[in-house]
Amino acid sequence: MISTLKHAQTVQVCEFCETERKLIGKCLDCSLLLCSKCSKNLHLKLQQAADHKIVELKDLSKQLRQDVPKMKLKSTSCKMHNSQTYCLYCKTCEELVCPTCIPSHQNHKLRGIDLIFQEKINDIENLNKELKISLSQKVENLKEARRIKEANFHEVKDEIKKEEDRLIVQLKNKTNIELNGLEKKWRLDDKALSEEETSINLNLTELSDSLKSIQSEIEKGETANIASLINTTEASQKLRLSECTEPVIQLLDFIPGNVDLTKITSKILGTFTSYTLIKSFQLPIYPFRMAHANNGNVWISDGSQLVEYNASDKMETLRSIECNCCELGHSTESNGILFLTEHEINKLNEFGTMKKIYDFAPYKSTTFHVSKEKELTVTLELQETKQSNKRYPSKIVVLTMSGKIKQEYNFSEPVIVDCNSIIKTSDGLFCFTSQVARDNTFRKVKMMNKSRNIIWEYPLNLSKETTTDNFIPVQLTESRQGNIIMTERTSSALHILDKAGQILKVVSTVQFGIQRPSRIACDCNGNLWIIGKCSNSENSILCVLEIIGF
Repeated sequence: MISTLKHAQTVQVCEFCETERKLIGKCLDCSLLLCSKCSKNLHLKLQQAADHKIVELKDLSKQLRQDVPKMKLKSTSCKMHNSQTYCLYCKTCEELVCPTCIPSHQNHKLRGIDLIFQEKINDIENLNKELKISLSQKVENLKEARRIKEANFHEVKDEIKKEEDRLIVQLKNKTNIELNGLEKKWRLDDKALSEEETSINLNLTELSDSLKSIQSEIEKGETANIASLINTTEASQKLRLSECTEPVIQLLDFIPGNVDLTKITSKILGTFTSYTLIKSFQLPIYPFRMAHANNGNVWISDGSQLVEYNASDKMETLRSIECNCCELGHSTESNGILFLTEHEINKLNEFGTMKKIYDFAPYKSTTFHVSKEKELTVTLELQETKQSNKRYPSKIVVLTMSGKIKQEYNFSEPVIVDCNSIIKTSDGLFCFTSQVARDNTFRKVKMMNKSRNIIWEYPLNLSKETTTDNFIPVQLTESRQGNIIMTERTSSALHILDKAGQILKVVSTVQFGIQRPSRIACDCNGNLWIIGKCSNSENSILCVLEIIGF
């Protein structure tokens, strides 16, 4: 404040016109000392200075005591007008201006330099405070993240150790079985050898006794008895001599198992898994079906229209096409998509032109899948009123992308009923399910081979928590590792099965903000796209997950 007063006393000319030496006041907004002419006739006529406050010099000291202390700035020559010094700051242009510059900044927001600098310093101080709070909160969040990850580390470590203990127990059990078998074999062999040795010792005793008997008869002198006994003994000894062969020694050997622990597979010990939410969007329409195009865009149908979205962070709507649709799938040959109507499978190219691929009438096409081999697998069902002895009630048809039928799998029995999802796996098997089957026994996931045999069903033995009444499978997809990922609506979860139908993991989707998950699809990066109800509202939500280990 004192420095400002001293500065005011030493300035000899008007800081606006820079010629008049008789000063009468100061503009508090521009921080300029003014002469009478500039104060009344020039300065206040500027539109941008109309609301500026000018204080007479005699009242300046009192006014300054009420104001915030001003900073002392050195005079700086204008780069455009070297004879002039900067006097104001244009907030519109974010640059310093001199009196000669002012006419070119008409209708701009002009403020005093020191005021602007003070405002910016205040802004920086406020930003520093916000940043300090934010960084402090981030430190706390990092501590919490470290605590959670440390707990997760110990949890996973314990699970690995438990699996190791389980495998060790199994290995020890297998070792005990082999050792017990070996010991049993040895006891039998030892018993047989001991019995044979005892028998031979008895024969040796009998040999000694036979010689004594012959000697006794010789002493008696009975010639006939001697001859008879000698003949009998000789015959018996010859027979026993022929039986004295080398014992057969059958030895055992042990061949070590061909398990290379350095190349141990995840099937033996297990593997690490993780699922990370990459991004999520609230959808403006009720999503009925979903598919990805080769260009990365995502198509969503509400049953009556197809909407293409740019799958960026904003999920921008690109176009909408009126179309009745009961299923969507990507086209492997272009950026278009495939869609089912009641009896047909059609192609929509990237230019919006529709083309029919195949008409399945009178069969109703319920769902389809595009395999990695560029084949279409379609499930077909006949309404009961259209069924006859000549027609099968349901079938699976495999077609080329151009609509040529490659295989048909007909079912005279109700194997496929109200099918809502099917995939042809990388092994050439068919995995399908139904969520709205009239008979609850069909509300399962089934794997079928090309011979139309059901290999497995899931869940096979329904627990008390999972029954056909509350188990609602919606859609299936195959991961890069060949596992089956299924959305289950009632429990709001993903069920992950291996190729044998064994459950690997049940992952709750509530942690990602998804209730009642329905449609899923894998993009070209292996990320999983899931549609469901938002946990915090009744809106539909689309989440993208990065999955590792499945």
